[in-house]
Amino acid sequence: MDYKNLENIKINRLDDFVIKGNKIFDYSDKFILDRKLSFFKNIIKSTYTLNLIYREFIKKYIVTKDINEEFVKEIYSSDKYFEVDLNQAIIRMKQTPQKIKKLLSADILNINFYKLALRNPNYFNQIFNPNFKQFELQKNIAKKHINFINQKCLNYKITCKIVIIPADIFLFENAKIKYNTKFMFNNQKEFGKSKIVKFLTSYFDNVYYPKNILSYNDYIENDMHLNGNGNRKIANFVYNLF
Repeated sequence: MDYKNLENIKINRLDDFVIKGNKIFDYSDKFILDRKLSFFKNIIKSTYTLNLIYREFIKKYIVTKDINEEFVKEIYSSDKYFEVDLNQAIIRMKQTPQKIKKLLSADILNINFYKLALRNPNYFNQIFNPNFKQFELQKNIAKKHINFINQKCLNYKITCKIVIIPADIFLFENAKIKYNTKFMFNNQKEFGKSKIVKFLTSYFDNVYYPKNILSYNDYIENDMHLNGNGNRKIANFVYNLF
């Protein structure tokens, strides 16, 4: 539910749904957008020392963004889905602790998570336990994508296995506290497999979920992505599947 017109689309007309001018099931390579770092960013990320200097000094004290009402208004000028109105988002921004705002302004904390929390504070609850309409959308979109992948695998006569990597918020209490106190999402209480994960792992015989494999320390601090240790665990999990 990231784009506002998705909530009004008919389930049987998903093929017609367009995001930023692209149909969501058009797999032609003309729509591929590769993320490319600037020359400056490539140099910084080339060594640990330069990256540390950039993160702990330049980003904190030079490259910063103002977290204020104008910042929130800019979020609300985009073509997104807004669960709460602008005034509620501004109130949430003002309730954000100043020390957290400082880290967000330097992008030490993931500022995109924060923007999402301001406009859709129940995002993780909606992902984990969506209402009937949202769940039907989740199922139909996921099935179309996975069926496309599986057909390609069949065409090329290769064995494909799809692994769902869980977000830390669905596994650990510490992660729930992080998203609630640092990124300002509403509390998401449930643990384990989300409704869509339960559906996909039962519907497809080549979709897998790594239960009881990851720990909280396998995720990057203040992020939902895996660190090196977490990636190794997932790599071993996938290796064992084959």
